[in-house]
This record gives sequence, C-alpha cells and structure tokens, in this order.
Amino acid sequence: MKRNLSFDFIRCVAIVFVICIHSMALIDGMVNLSIFPRLVKTVLDTFIYSGVPLFIMLSGSLLLTKEESLSVFFIKRIRRILLPFFLWSMLVYAILYVQEGGRNPMEWFTFFIYKYVTSGVYGIYWYVYLILGLYLITPLLRKILSGGDRSLVFYMVGLVSVIYLFVELFPNVSVTNRFACQNLLYIFYFLWGYIIRVYLQPLAYFKVIARIGLGISCGVFMLTGYVGIPLCNLQLVVSTLFLFSVMVTMKFKQSGIFSDIIRYISKTSYGIYLSHFMFISLFLKFSFVYHIPIAIEPLVMVMLVLFAECILMYAIIRMRLDKWLDRKST
Repeated sequence: MKRNLSFDFIRCVAIVFVICIHSMALIDGMVNLSIFPRLVKTVLDTFIYSGVPLFIMLSGSLLLTKEESLSVFFIKRIRRILLPFFLWSMLVYAILYVQEGGRNPMEWFTFFIYKYVTSGVYGIYWYVYLILGLYLITPLLRKILSGGDRSLVFYMVGLVSVIYLFVELFPNVSVTNRFACQNLLYIFYFLWGYIIRVYLQPLAYFKVIARIGLGISCGVFMLTGYVGIPLCNLQLVVSTLFLFSVMVTMKFKQSGIFSDIIRYISKTSYGIYLSHFMFISLFLKFSFVYHIPIAIEPLVMVMLVLFAECILMYAIIRMRLDKWLDRKST
C-alpha cells in the first residue's frame, strides 16, 4: 500500500515550523529590527505558529476516520507515544540533573516522576500531554462521527467552533471563559482536520478555494504583522485551516530524493520533536551563531538542527533503538 505523501509532507512542514519557533530567540529579542530582518520575522511569524495545529489537524484527519477496538487503539498509543516519551524524558532529565550539579538518586527519581506525570521534564513537552488528552476522547468522537448522521457531525463541530469563537471574541465574559479555551482550540483543530479531509476535500472547487483563501489570509497576516499589529489567534486559526487544506490536496511522486526525504523526516518527526531543543541549546553555546546575520539566523538554525537530527535518528535506527522514536504513521 502506497503512503500518502501529502500526510508525510504535512508532518515535515509541521516539525520544521516547530524547530523554527524554538530557534527564534535571538531575533525575538531584538527590539528595533531593520527593514529586511523585520520582513523575514513577519513572514516566519505568518507560518511557523501553525506547526502544532498542523500536527493536531493531521492526527484528527487520520485517527477519526479509523475503526479499531479500544484495546488496539490504546496499546498502539502506549507503544508509539508513551514509551518513546518516557525514554527521552529520562535522558533529558539526566542531562538537566548533571547540569544542575546533581542530587541524590532518590531525590532525582522523585522529582523525575513528579515532573513526568504533571507538566513534563522540559517545557516543550506540553504537547505530548495535549495529544494524550485528545487520544482519550478519540474513541468517543469516532462513535459520533461514524454514526452516519451528518447533521449530528456538523452540530458537534459547529458547537465547538462557536464556543471557541465566542471565547476568543469576548474574553471578559466569565461564564464562557471558564471553558478550557486552549484545550477547546485544539479540539477545534482536531475535528476540523477530519471535516476537511472527509467532507470538504472531495468538493469540486476545494483546491482553488483553499489556495485563494491561503493567499488572502497570509497576505493580511503579513501586512498586519509588518506594521506592528499583534498576532491575533483568529488570524492564525484561519491561515492554518487554509494551509492544511492546501497541503492535504498536494500530490507527490512516490519515488525520488525529495520523496525519500519527506518519508524519512515524517517517520522520525516524533523523535525529532522530543530531542530537537537539545541541539538548539548546543548550537547557541557556539559563538559562530552570534555572527550569523540576524535575519537568517532562525533559518540557519533550523537547517543545522534538522541535519543533526537526521544523523541522530539514523544512528538510533541503525542501533535498533527504534523504540526511542515513533517511526509509524499516527
């Protein structure tokens, strides 16, 4: 069975965006940027914050269309998500333990367990807890979506969308603001990934509308960002929906170097996510980074980190330590 390379491409783009977000520290710290660096930052800001939403939408589009038993579903998630996460968390926490001068073994173990079951041993690991929360409600969503009643499907998606928009537009209304707005936003993305793939993608003019919508939304996004108007969540939501819609309709050749690179990065994207920040921290310790023109520093950092990650993932695969990363599709 041939892989759908459009899904692999979405994963590649998403992980590159995530790496870029975490590589923006130097340029984000600059207050008065000249014209070219400010333009580069505006373009990057227009796209890179779609990284996590793209992962969520892809998960929704794939998981919510599958049929499998509860036991099979959760065993897969434990093996593909929790096991690599536990192993990488131990490694990361051990490195932090050494950097902080060390604690006694019992104190180390106690703090590790506490961090692992609550917020994660490192800040960026919040995403893993988010995706695990979505997995918990996936069997329920599957039951509703597979019922064959379109009106119920659109009612559920519409209800989540309306509640999210209301909270976003009227943040001071305390009753609606008690909803977990951030979590609701990702449920919104999760469901819309499914809606786009199942209901919208087959429509006759979907590809044209998606491309026009992406062009207009990104154009407005870049213009407002360049003149200094703060990033708006609604702008990000709209541009992300159109970006996913465009990429999910893209076609790729099954053979060729570009296709092989897409497959490789896609298969190792979870391992790259769990470890990429270590390479960013490492490269920031070298003085050459601070001599790179600030306008291209994030892009150079992304290329360096991605190159290093590909070597690391290859070494892990060659040593048959594949359990350290998820090498299968969601």
